[in-house]
Amino acid sequence: MLDVCVTTADMLSLKFNPLKSHCLAIGKYASFSLPSMLLDSNPIPWVSSIKYLGVYIVSGRKLMFDITPVKQSFFAACNCIYAQAKSLDETLHLSLQECYCLPVLTYAVAAISLSVRQENELNACWNSVYRKLFGFHKWESVKYCIYGLNRLDLHSIIRLRRASFYRHIMLSASPFRCNIFWCFLAYSQHNDDVLSVFRAYSDVVSDIQRDFRVNACLCVS
Repeated sequence: MLDVCVTTADMLSLKFNPLKSHCLAIGKYASFSLPSMLLDSNPIPWVSSIKYLGVYIVSGRKLMFDITPVKQSFFAACNCIYAQAKSLDETLHLSLQECYCLPVLTYAVAAISLSVRQENELNACWNSVYRKLFGFHKWESVKYCIYGLNRLDLHSIIRLRRASFYRHIMLSASPFRCNIFWCFLAYSQHNDDVLSVFRAYSDVVSDIQRDFRVNACLCVS
């Protein structure tokens, strides 16, 4: 298959760069010592992880993603704003964090499958912003503070973005995208994802808004 790629590239007057090419094993043979792969007679190394379109993919028995670099980039961005915005009002400071730091934390979350542990780690990262801005201790919950400020927690943000992403694909004018999506849906083992697709987008938004109103009322009472 690699030879076919090289031949086709030559026909198109293109050339692969072996220094920017890597092999990543995913599946039951990922832990085995695999033979070297050649691309136009150049060896392509096997690696344990790669960065592709800003997402870190990890070798293993199944497709997995590494969120450690994401958390590091997120806290670096947060600290930059903390250093420059110490005298700002808390809500204005929070708006800056939402504009410049939250996108770092939620990049591609609608399109990749995160484990429950990984999503909880990302949620803890975002909660730490509220703790630092509003003086909460580590053991105190900031959930009602988030709802009281007319915000959503990270779990709801991810859920909403995933629903929007699925809706965008379902309404896409490209038959290829739609077919790929329904194939994914047919074989998906993630019940939450499947349920999100079959529920109307407006219903998903309504559920989040209802949960928000209930928690906001609890916060006020």
